[in-house]
Amino acid sequence: MMHFNDCPTILDDYLNYLLTIKGRSNLTVKEYYYDLKRFLKFIIMRKNYLDII
Repeated sequence: MMHFNDCPTILDDYLNYLLTIKGRSNLTVKEYYYDLKRFLKFIIMRKNYLDII
């Protein structure tokens, strides 16, 4: 089981689900991790921007 310490627990759980239940490869799960991490960062930045306006 892989752990992604710098992401929310629900994302860590989802990535481990992909790895263990769905049988995705480690490299596939890492790419999902990078994409979802960037998406969450975008959402947070977007929310902060809208709060300023």
